[in-house]
Amino acid sequence: MQGKGFQNISMRECISASAAIMISADQKWESGRTLAEKGDFGCATSLAIVSLEEQIKALLLLVDGQGFQFRKIKGMHAFFQNHSIRYIIAYYIFVMAVFGEDFFRFIYRLRDNPDHMKEMVSLYQTDKEVMHKKMDRYMMRKIIQLSNEMEWFSRIDIFRQDGFYSDYDVELKTPLIITKEQYIETMERLIRVRFAANEMMRALSNPEKEFSDELEKMQQKLVQDEMYSKIGDGIAMVSRNRKDPFAFMKEWFNDMRNLD
Repeated sequence: MQGKGFQNISMRECISASAAIMISADQKWESGRTLAEKGDFGCATSLAIVSLEEQIKALLLLVDGQGFQFRKIKGMHAFFQNHSIRYIIAYYIFVMAVFGEDFFRFIYRLRDNPDHMKEMVSLYQTDKEVMHKKMDRYMMRKIIQLSNEMEWFSRIDIFRQDGFYSDYDVELKTPLIITKEQYIETMERLIRVRFAANEMMRALSNPEKEFSDELEKMQQKLVQDEMYSKIGDGIAMVSRNRKDPFAFMKEWFNDMRNLD
């Protein structure tokens, strides 16, 4: 008989567990900030990464607590056991944050300069090719940016371990060699993921009637389009490539960069 675990607890228990895990995640986040203030940037980095992992775990439980079925996906046990799966989800959230930030910058630009919208509409009506080229250039810049960021996220588990443990690789490595600059570089990325995840969780925690209806439609769409099965295939692919779970992404980005 299967024991009780994250994969078979009830929806109500998912919501309760999510809240408890977030308290722990927030505590780790604040503990890391305190250590950074004391100059321990190694352990501070590791705690920030672990905090984000816990938040992603809490996010998935909250999502399933609203009626989704991600925990039933074949191989999903790896999400709760394998750091790499959570790092990949963190990267996906980072990507959403990047495009979200660009979108809001665009909205603020239109708000501050309403004539810009008229210019864009006029340009699209008179020369669609120019607009398409602008979009192509934007997407290529994003591909380059996100490819570089993906390389960073693919090394995040190394950063986590380096902040906790000493090692000897050609020369002695201890958490004390992690600098303030390296810590800030890590935090700049993690803060964006944390903010985006917080916003998702806030929306899911007390959904308005209209949003609840949209969530129900999304749940049905995932089943109809067999998305759970497709996600399971992706998890299996990542699990098979334990040495480099981001390998499939690197291959995709390389293909996109080589497009004429």
